[in-house]
Amino acid sequence: MTTLDAEVAGPKGPVTSGRPSPSAPTPGPWWQAWRDLRRNRVAMGSLVVLVLIVVMCIAAPLYESAIAHTDAFTSNVQGVIVIDGEQVKVLETSSEGLGLGVNPIGPTWTNQYLLGADNQGRDVAARMLYGG
Repeated sequence: MTTLDAEVAGPKGPVTSGRPSPSAPTPGPWWQAWRDLRRNRVAMGSLVVLVLIVVMCIAAPLYESAIAHTDAFTSNVQGVIVIDGEQVKVLETSSEGLGLGVNPIGPTWTNQYLLGADNQGRDVAARMLYGG
C-alpha cells in the first residue's frame, strides 16, 4: 500500500487520501455542468426562452399557412386586407415629399401582418420566423 492510499486517522475518524475509490462512479463534467445550470434561475429562464424561439422558428411554415394565410416569399404589392371591418391596402402610396414610393402597413396585431409588411408587401413576422 502506498502512502497516498493509506487511511489517516483524523479527529472525526479515518480520512482517505482524497482519491475516489475505484468502485464509486463519479459524475462526468456534463452532468456537473447540467447540475450547475439547473441551480441558476436566470440561466434556466434563458434556456426556456431559447427553446421557445427554436420551436417557433421550426413552426414557421405552420404559422404562414394556417394562421397568417400569407406567403412569406411572394410580393403582395396590390394586396388588401380587412382590419376591424375595413379594407386596408398593404402598401399605401407615399404622400410625403414628392409622393414617390410606398409606405408598408405597420403592425396590425391581428393574424395577418402581425408585425406589418416590408416594402414588397411580404409579412414581416413570417419572414422573421423563417430567418430564425
